[in-house]
Amino acid sequence: MTDNQIKLLLYSLGIILIIWVAWKFLKFFVEIAWKGLCDMFHRYNPILVIGYIFFLFPIAACHIMILGWLDESDDIAIESEEIEEDKPITPINEELNLKIKASKSKNVKKLLALNACDGCDLSGENLSKFELRDASIQNADLSRANLSSTELFSATLFKSNLNNANLEGVDLTFADCREVQFKNANLRYGDLNEANLENANFENANLEGASLEYANLNGANLENANLEGAFLSGASFEKAILINANLSSSEIGLANFNSANLHKAKLNSLKVGWRYENNSSILTSFKNADLSEVEFMQSNLTRVKFEGANLNKANFSGSDLPQSNFTNSNLSKANLTGAILSNANFTNANLEDANFTDSNLRDTNINEAILSNTITPWGIENEN
Repeated sequence: MTDNQIKLLLYSLGIILIIWVAWKFLKFFVEIAWKGLCDMFHRYNPILVIGYIFFLFPIAACHIMILGWLDESDDIAIESEEIEEDKPITPINEELNLKIKASKSKNVKKLLALNACDGCDLSGENLSKFELRDASIQNADLSRANLSSTELFSATLFKSNLNNANLEGVDLTFADCREVQFKNANLRYGDLNEANLENANFENANLEGASLEYANLNGANLENANLEGAFLSGASFEKAILINANLSSSEIGLANFNSANLHKAKLNSLKVGWRYENNSSILTSFKNADLSEVEFMQSNLTRVKFEGANLNKANFSGSDLPQSNFTNSNLSKANLTGAILSNANFTNANLEDANFTDSNLRDTNINEAILSNTITPWGIENEN
């Protein structure tokens, strides 16, 4: 055996010996105590009986009283429950209850009580400042309704009619507004962040100062809509109609306008937004979009994608668009006077009759574009 094994064996034997000795001592003391207790009971039995009765009787009496009180309280609880069953149900939200009572419209009462009113006629109703979070109001008629400052967070308004409605300051964050009619509606300063507005109709609607960040407006109709000063970062307008729309002074960092129709739209003084100002990788895209005759003056955007876009007669004068991509775009008769276009890509772009007077074309490949009567900072250029 090794030294370690011998030490382990001796250690184990020592522990066993200690346990055996401890057990013997414990057994000895328990036997003495038990014997003494039995002798005491035999010798003083009458006295102990009297003491038990004298000291334990009050405890027993108290115990009986406590049990009586508990039984009584149970009876009271049962009676109170029976009384409560007879009472009318009181709504938890007193303010909501008052609104339900105050409303003269059956459909408004239904909407408030159920937080749902699909297919209801709510036209012209006053729903201002109502809390309708997660409400379901699909296929409903809300035309001319007053929904100013109403909370419709995550609500479902699929295919509802909100033409001529007042939605100033409304909260439609995460709301499902697919195919909703917002024609001539007032949505000034509304919150529509991440809302689903696919194929919605905002024709002639007022969205001044509204927030539509990361909202889905694919296929939406915004003809003649006012989005001046709106927050459109990350929003998608793919295949949307924005003819004559006003997006001036809006923030459009990461916005997607691919294949959208922005004919004669106003896009002056656009910016990426403060969150993306120092991010050189941010791309705003107008690929294959119709930007003919747009006003795109004094805008400050970097690395914009205009590939395949129709920019015929577009006015980019004074805009800052470095590193932008105009590959295969149509810039015929476009005005780019005083624009900053350093490192821009004009491969196969049509620059016929385009005006680049006083523009910054440093490190661009304008010579790879289609040039015909093109006015450049160094004179008129034509293809060789």
